[in-house]
Formats: sequence, structure tokens, C-alpha cells
Amino acid sequence: MRRFAMFIAITAALSGCGAEPPAPAVTAEPAAPEPARLPIGEITKADVPALMTAVYTDGVPDNVEDLGVVVMGERAVLLTGADNAEACAECVGSLSLFYLVRMEAGFLLQADYRDFHKSGGAGKFNRAIEITQFGGRDGRPSYAGFTDVNRRAECDARTLAVYTFTEAGPRKVLEAPFGVKSGSASVDAEIVDPEPFQAEFAIAYVSAQDDFVAPYMFVNQSLRLSFPIPEWTRAAC
Repeated sequence: MRRFAMFIAITAALSGCGAEPPAPAVTAEPAAPEPARLPIGEITKADVPALMTAVYTDGVPDNVEDLGVVVMGERAVLLTGADNAEACAECVGSLSLFYLVRMEAGFLLQADYRDFHKSGGAGKFNRAIEITQFGGRDGRPSYAGFTDVNRRAECDARTLAVYTFTEAGPRKVLEAPFGVKSGSASVDAEIVDPEPFQAEFAIAYVSAQDDFVAPYMFVNQSLRLSFPIPEWTRAAC
């Protein structure tokens, strides 16, 4: 038993005699510092060209125009419109939304919601669209509205689409009639101050015979009415 133990010990010792020396430790290159993100600050019209360049890195296409920008928390939210490549009577344009942050080197695209909303007709997006911030006070959602004009030969009908801008992107919270002009019917509509109506969003309708204010509240992440709006506000072409 003692000889066997000695043989094992000697074999183990000899087996290490010709071992390669351990390789030197490889020192990793220090990681490049993360680009510094800056406070978004105030965004003005003068910033729009830089925002557009950050989104369309290969150049802004000829069929694309900026429609405005709002600040949402620490992001700039840029809205653009694009005409359809096919100028057919049944074709529509589209709206796109982009979230950007401000870095030391300029603006950086963070999220891209291209063609999130169809707009206009005859291959063109509606140039009357404007981005307007309605909310965002007292911790409430920030949202913007777009009036989209659907034209026909005999009349001009409008639909208002309202979107919230969330961490997950744009979300439609309301689509409502927004006036019509024709030979047989005419209804004017406008967005009005909701506070006198104890609401969070309001649309006023006026016709030759009547007027009505639709007060909306946020319910389950959508703008809702507690009662239906009158049928005459939906005058058809």
C-alpha cells in the first residue's frame, strides 16, 4: 500500500515538470465613454433642420415636410408629412412621428413611428395639419391633435384625430367629426378651452340652426364623452 501511494505521488510530480508557463493575462482595452446626453431644453424652429437631418440621415426626401415639434419630457417629438409616390385619386399621404434626444454631438433619433397616420387625398397629405400640445399639465398625458381634411367634389368634410404621445409611441385616443361644408349642409367646428366645461378636451360645433360643445374626459387612456353628440354635427356630404 505504501509503494502504491509513493508511485502515485512521484507520477504526479513528474507530470508537471514539462508544463507550459501560464499565458500572460490579457488587459482589456478601456471601454469608450458613453456619449453624454444633455437636457432637451427649449426647442424652437431653428432646431428643426437639425432634427430633420438626424431623422433623414441620407437627406430629406423631396416628398417630406416638417409639420412641427413639441417637447415631451426629455424628448423632442417631430411630426412630418409625406406625399404618396403615386398621385392617384384614391391615394393618401401619411404622417410620421419621431422621438429624439439631445446629445453633445447633436440630436439622436431614439424612436421611429413612420407612417403612423394616413392623411389627405389624391396622393397628398393634408397641409392644414398642425401639431399642437394640449395636455401635459399636472401629470396628465401630453397630447396633440391633427385636423385631417377629406375632400370630395361637392363638399369638404373634416375629421379630427387626437393622439397621445406615450413611452410606447403614438396612440389614437379620439376620432371625431370636425365640420363639413357643402351645398346642403354646413357645420363649423373648432377646438376650444375645455376648462369652462370641466373637461380635458372640447370641440365646439356651430350650424345655421344650432350649436353644441362636446366635452371629453380621459377614460381608460381614451377621450370619452358621457353622452353622444347630436347627429347634425355629423352632417354628411
